[in-house]
Amino acid sequence: MSVLLALVAIVYVVIVPTVAFVALRRTARLRQELSVLQTRLGQHGPASEPKAPLAAAEDAPEKRRSSEPLISSPAQASDTVSADAGEEAVAPPAGASGPAGRWHDPASTPTPLWGKKIPGGEKIPADGEYEMTSKWLVWAGGIALALGGIFLARYAIGVGVLTPLVRIVLGLIAGAAMVSAGEATRRWSVTSRFRIAGSDRVPAILSGAGLITLFASVYAADSFYGLIPPPVTFVLLVVLSLGALALALLHGPALGLLGLAGAMVVPLLVQTDAPSPWTLFLYLGFVASIMIAAAHYRNWSWLGWTALGGSAAWVLVWLAGGPGGDGGGDHVPVGLFVVYIAALPLGFATYRLDGGAPFHLPGYVRTPLFVWSAVASAMAFFTLRVWAYDLVSLLVLAALAGLYLASAWRAPVRLGLVFTSAVAVLAGLASWDVPALVPEDFVPGLDVFGAAPLPAPAFEKFAYVAFGFAALYFAVGLAAIGRVRFANIWAALSAGLPAIILFLAYWRWLDFDTNQSWSAIGLGLAAVNVAAASRFTAARGPLGAYAVATIAGLSLAFAMTLQEAWLTVALALQLPAIAMISTRLDLKPLRYVALVIAGIAMARLLLNPYLLSYPLGATPVFNWILYGYGIPAIAFWLAARRLLTVKDDSAVQVLEAGAIAFVTCLVSFQIRHGFVGSLGAEYDDLWEISLHSAVWIALSYALYASGALSRRPVLKWASAILRAAGAAQIVFMHVLVLNPAVSPIYVGEWPLFNVLGLAYLLPAIFAIAYVRAAQEKSDDLTALIAGGFAVGLIFIYLSMEVMRGFRGSLPYLSGPSEAERYAYSVVWLIYACALLGLGLWRGNRLIRLVALGVLLVTTLKVFVFDMSNLTGALRAVSFLGLGVVLIAIGYIYQRFIQPHGPRDAPAAAPDRPPDKTGDEPAT
Repeated sequence: MSVLLALVAIVYVVIVPTVAFVALRRTARLRQELSVLQTRLGQHGPASEPKAPLAAAEDAPEKRRSSEPLISSPAQASDTVSADAGEEAVAPPAGASGPAGRWHDPASTPTPLWGKKIPGGEKIPADGEYEMTSKWLVWAGGIALALGGIFLARYAIGVGVLTPLVRIVLGLIAGAAMVSAGEATRRWSVTSRFRIAGSDRVPAILSGAGLITLFASVYAADSFYGLIPPPVTFVLLVVLSLGALALALLHGPALGLLGLAGAMVVPLLVQTDAPSPWTLFLYLGFVASIMIAAAHYRNWSWLGWTALGGSAAWVLVWLAGGPGGDGGGDHVPVGLFVVYIAALPLGFATYRLDGGAPFHLPGYVRTPLFVWSAVASAMAFFTLRVWAYDLVSLLVLAALAGLYLASAWRAPVRLGLVFTSAVAVLAGLASWDVPALVPEDFVPGLDVFGAAPLPAPAFEKFAYVAFGFAALYFAVGLAAIGRVRFANIWAALSAGLPAIILFLAYWRWLDFDTNQSWSAIGLGLAAVNVAAASRFTAARGPLGAYAVATIAGLSLAFAMTLQEAWLTVALALQLPAIAMISTRLDLKPLRYVALVIAGIAMARLLLNPYLLSYPLGATPVFNWILYGYGIPAIAFWLAARRLLTVKDDSAVQVLEAGAIAFVTCLVSFQIRHGFVGSLGAEYDDLWEISLHSAVWIALSYALYASGALSRRPVLKWASAILRAAGAAQIVFMHVLVLNPAVSPIYVGEWPLFNVLGLAYLLPAIFAIAYVRAAQEKSDDLTALIAGGFAVGLIFIYLSMEVMRGFRGSLPYLSGPSEAERYAYSVVWLIYACALLGLGLWRGNRLIRLVALGVLLVTTLKVFVFDMSNLTGALRAVSFLGLGVVLIAIGYIYQRFIQPHGPRDAPAAAPDRPPDKTGDEPAT
């Protein structure tokens, strides 16, 4: 049995490939002979053959191929028989259907090659049958061939037929045979005039199966059986991988991918007791170089990027093992490898270096080179974190930054690479003193990059590194302006990155605390940018970039020196200067800078909860609120007016809104300081709340009544917001929550000059003023709402004054008396009559209707409440007075108000037309 199995194995791995190879050779020879025979038939065709059908076939090849058979009919054959006695009759080949006849010239009737371009013809679309036989069956056959060999070997091993050495030798023989068969098939396909369907895939599949077999045999000889030492195994596997790449140049990219996969997994397959990073990364660098060269030669860009991706994966795998055990010795080969593979594609990637299309970052980020630069920058950042910012990791990051700057200098369209390295630099500086980026148990059982805690950082090293990178970007960007394309982007890099680095240093090491020494650095940065800007007075882009950096340096200097409100004041004072420079020099970027600074100042003064705890002092008015909000309000308004002379944009609108908000806060906070002495005190005093409401309504009215309201949308919205806030506070706080009738509130001793006048009468006066302003602007809706608000507030105020007159300064402590109830009726009747008189005087029907509404409320009150609660003379007088007033109002309406206008003489009735008969109409 064992001998039989051994014979079967030998037949499978030796005889079958040999027989297949011989069969292919013989088939090729037969096809060549058939081709020669057909050529002879075409050359000795009859001279009397009609030419018109042939010409028609040449004009319409698709029609000829689809409709004309390969063999002519008998009638056609008899008509075209040659008269030449020497011409031989040729019968159709065996197996051909139809009677014997003449063969067509292969040149005139090309044989269809499915899915291939036929010389002199057109591409014939491949059908399902061809797809299945030429592609899927070939691939399935290759897979079955490989699996069959594996299963046979497993069976032979399981029954113990073959010794380890025999197994390895047979595997090597089988692999070599399949590779040889694949190469022979490829050469035959190239030299043969006839191509078998799918023959272009057969060589690659045979060679791939053979390479896999050779690879598995070598690996098994080392790992399973120990027949060869690891160094020999490593060399053999590398040779096989490179051989696969060499065959890929002949057979196609599939073998190239196979060789790349094999080359990348070789270090994982060959184990050693003392892995050397020098050996590993020198090998990986060699493999990456070979793969990228082959990809460049055959235009297989995906193969090169895949090789780089595999190299990056190896770097991450190595870094995941820890920072190394020899104090930095292992870091050098890894660092050199990172820099090498980062630079490797730069020599092969081709870009336009002339003055072509402008640089467009959103489109550039989709290019493979940009994506690879991001991967390389991420690897440099990981080395910083894993190696605890040692010298090698810092040199790797510096080399990467310099490499991409040099590449962008040579090819300016690669400026996107500079952005990726700059992000890695900024990320490294921002996380310098962070012990761990993620918790150590972020992923259980996995050492995540950045999870290991770093040692205590040294400020001196940080300072040198930060200054070095800032100087690098500043100097290179400054030198590139005027020498390299895209001067504006170079200027932005040169001016912006040093300012960002200074901000990160201020954040990481001072935590936004004040330090006079650091403010000198900010002033120095501003001075350097001023000097750089003086070189480009005629170039608007670079001048604007360095002007923005100058402002950033000054702002950082202010932040490092000043605290609390003074910092906001300093930032706001820059706005008029920025606006003046922007308008004089026509620097549009400064408008966006003004917008950013305005946003920061508004956030600090309007959204900062810590300002509620700022000390105010005991002196009213003269406190930090006065300069903390007053100076920014003036600065915002001046900057907005200046920028408005050029353009009305979002910067102007934000500055206007900020000025109005600061003025509102200035007045409101001064009121709080005057009443409670602190900005964080409870908000429950009706005196203070009434004054706030009055101020908001007054400011809203001032904005609404100004002539610029229709031209400035910000003023319109600010007026609407203040009006809505004041009205909402009056309704919810004055009327519902803090109403003296239901809350223990001291209203004052004097009539009119008390909290009631402040809470109800003063807002009613502003509402009346709103009515007049709205009528002048033909704003009917605002006039109607303001008028109703005024009528309601006056009604409440009169009622509250009656209550105060009877109950005293604390009306909440006692209930109403009969006299007080009667007084309500009298006052409401007088108020209704006053409204009615006003409506008659102004000729305003709406006011008269409101007066009737007040009168109806009074009538209901008398009939419902007075009848049940009053007694004696007060009840009688209440009804008598109500009756007199109602009759008087009825008389006034009959006397002065006509339902259809004044009583003029009735107009003469129009003459009726005469009847058709001509008679006068009957009376």
